[in-house]
Amino acid sequence: MSGNRACILGGGGIHIVGDAEAITNTAAATVREMAALFCDALRSGVEYADPDIASNEERYRQRVLNTLTRPPDH
Repeated sequence: MSGNRACILGGGGIHIVGDAEAITNTAAATVREMAALFCDALRSGVEYADPDIASNEERYRQRVLNTLTRPPDH
């Protein structure tokens, strides 16, 4: 193998692969995970609610405020 290499933790252990294979394996794992979540949601009857931009902004704002008001770790 030539070029950059990446380490991927898979079911069979850690694999060192080339760039293209690493991206393909990572993308496939992400798609599998998203499909599993989607199937679980369909089976359990969860309704999809598309969050609007304002709700995302509010959640972000709350996270920032919580971080800023948290006491420092000692």
